[in-house]
Amino acid sequence: MSESRKLIFVTTLTGGLILCAGVLGTILLLQQENTSQEIEQNTAEFLDNHGDQDGFVSINPELQPRFGTSATKASRSKLQRESDEIFGSKRDLLRVVNEATEDDLVVMFLDSLDNPIVFNSITSTRWMQSVVLTKLVSVNVHRATTMLNQLDVNTAKTLLFGVMCEGNRVHIQEAVKLLAGLEDSLKKRGFQGLIDSRNFFSRTKLLEIGTEIGFDEKYLSNLLTQSQTAETALSWKELEKEFENVDVSDDSVLLPLRHKAANYVLAEGLDSLPAALELFDKLSQSAESLADRLDLNISRKRVVEIISNDDPERVFEFVVQLNDNIQVDLLSAAAEVWFEVDPDALWTRLSEPDLKGVKHEVTQNIIRHLSFGKPEVVLHSLEVIPSEYHDQAYLNIAQGMWYDAPFEALRFLPYVSDWSDQDFSTGYSVKAYTIQEIISYAAETDPMATLEWINSDESQLQDSLKQSYFLEVFISWAKSEPEKAFEVAVQTPIKDGEIGLEATVVKWLTFSDVDQAMTLLPRVREGESRKDAYQSVAWELEKEDRIADAIHLGNQLSELEREEYLETLAFSVGRRTPFSRLEAGIQELPTQELKSEAASTAIHMKGLPMANDLTDQQIDQLKEFLTEDDRMRVDIILNRDEEER
Repeated sequence: MSESRKLIFVTTLTGGLILCAGVLGTILLLQQENTSQEIEQNTAEFLDNHGDQDGFVSINPELQPRFGTSATKASRSKLQRESDEIFGSKRDLLRVVNEATEDDLVVMFLDSLDNPIVFNSITSTRWMQSVVLTKLVSVNVHRATTMLNQLDVNTAKTLLFGVMCEGNRVHIQEAVKLLAGLEDSLKKRGFQGLIDSRNFFSRTKLLEIGTEIGFDEKYLSNLLTQSQTAETALSWKELEKEFENVDVSDDSVLLPLRHKAANYVLAEGLDSLPAALELFDKLSQSAESLADRLDLNISRKRVVEIISNDDPERVFEFVVQLNDNIQVDLLSAAAEVWFEVDPDALWTRLSEPDLKGVKHEVTQNIIRHLSFGKPEVVLHSLEVIPSEYHDQAYLNIAQGMWYDAPFEALRFLPYVSDWSDQDFSTGYSVKAYTIQEIISYAAETDPMATLEWINSDESQLQDSLKQSYFLEVFISWAKSEPEKAFEVAVQTPIKDGEIGLEATVVKWLTFSDVDQAMTLLPRVREGESRKDAYQSVAWELEKEDRIADAIHLGNQLSELEREEYLETLAFSVGRRTPFSRLEAGIQELPTQELKSEAASTAIHMKGLPMANDLTDQQIDQLKEFLTEDDRMRVDIILNRDEEER
C-alpha cells in the first residue's frame, strides 16, 4: 500500500474526506451513435438467449458505491426499476466491446478482475467477462488463453461455457485452438458450451471439432448421445432403469436424472409426478451420507421446478393436494416459478386459510431462492413482497453477490431496516452475523476500500457504530496483511472509551504468528490499547508453553502495567489443563504472589467446563503454592462447597 493512500485514509477518519473510486465504470456509459443495425440485431439475439444465464444481470451505474462523495441514498423505487434497464445496459456494453481494440479488451478484462464494482454486475462480473473474452477470442486467441489462465478453474469454466455458447460471435477454428490449449476440465466445459450453442452444430460437426481438440471418439459419441437423449422423454421402465445402480454422490449422474424425471412427468402428466419423486426417495433411503440425502431432496424440488415452467399455478395446486401434510419444499419450487410470472396472484393464494401454516416458510424459500439466483426479479417485485420480508431480500441478494462482487453486496446493506443498529458488541443475531460475513469478505478483497465505504456517507452509519464495522475489517485484514493493517490501525484516532484498532490487529495476529505480533507491541499506543495487546500476546505465549517469554515480555511495561499484566498471565496459567501442565506452569511464575494467584484460580474454577476437575490430593498440592491470605479464602470456599453437598 502506498504511503499516500494510507495518509488519505487516516485523513478521512479525522476530517471526513473520502477517496474517490476509479472512473472505469464510465466506459459502460458511452453511447455509440454509429452502431450498425447488424450489431443491434446480434445484441438482441444475444440477450434473448443469454441475458438471464445464471441469473447475472447489470445494474445502473448511478447506484454504484461512490467512495469520496456525499452519495445520496438511492431510493428503493430506483432499485425496483433496475431490471427494466438491464437490456439497455447490456446493449451499451456490447456496443463498446464490438468497437474495442485488442488492447482495450485486455484492459477491460483485467479491470473486471481487479475492480468488479465498476462493471455494474448485480451478482458477478462473469457475464461481462464472457462478452469481452468472446470478442478477444475472435481477435487474438493466444491472448484469450492467457486471460483464462489467470482465473481459478471454476470461474474459467463459467466463462468458457458462455463464450462457446455464443457461437456466431466466435470464429470456430479459433475456438478450437482455444480449447485445444486448455487442460481437460476446461476443455470439456467449453465443448459442452458448443453442444448447447444455439447454432446447433450437427453431430458430425461436433464429432469433428471434438476430435480436433483432442477428445477420444468413443467419449465424444457417448457425450453427444447423452445430450440428445436428455431431452427425450423415457418410458416408465426406461426411467426406472436409469435409477438403478446410481452413484448419488456424482453430480454428473444426478443432474441428468432430474431432467429425465421431469421430462417423463411432462410427457405423462402431473398424475405421474408422485411416482417420479418416489424414485428419488428410494435412492435417498439407501444413501450413505447426509450430504447425498440432501442432494436427492434438492433433486425432487428441481423436478417440480422444471415442470412448473409451463403452468406454475396448476403445479402449485397439484402439490397442495398431493398429501394431507403439504410438502413445503415442493410447494416452494412451484411458488418460485409462479412468483416470476404473477407475484400478485401468488401472494393472494398464499394468504388463503388453507395455506396459513406454510405461508411464512414458503415465502422465505421464495425470497432466498430468487435472491441468490435471480435477484433482479426480487428487486422488480419488492412492492408486492410483504414488507416484513424486505430485510431478508436485501441480505440474501447481498449474500448471493459477496463472492464475485463484494462491494456491490455492501451497497445493499443500508437498505436493511436496522442496519445502523447492528452493534456487534451487544450480541449476535442471524442478521448481524450475515452482515459481519459480508463486510469481512469485502475486507478480504480490498480492506482499504471497505474502510472507506464504511466511513462514507453512503454507508449511512452513525459514527458511534462505525467502530464495530472497522473492527471486522481489521480482523480480516490482520489475517492476510498484518503489517499493513497495523500501519493503518495505529494511525486511526481512538475515541473515548475505545481500544485502538492496532490492538485488534495484534490480537488476531497472535493466533497465527505470536512472534510477529510481539514485534508490533512497542508501537501500540499507551493506555487500554497497550494493555489489551500485551495481554493477548501473553495468553498466546502461555498456550504455547512459553511462560518465560511471556514474563520477559512484561519487562517492556511500566511497573504498574507490568503488575496487572503478570496477574493476567497468572490467571491464564491457573486455567491450564491437565493437572501436570497446570503445576508446571505455576512453578514457572516468578513470585509467590503470582503462584498463589494461579493456584487460587485453579481451585475456584475446578469442575467448570474447560477446567480441571481436581481431586482432594491435587487440591492439597495446589495449596502449597498459596499465600496465607489466599489459603484462608480458599478454605472458606471449600468448606462452604462441602456443606452445600
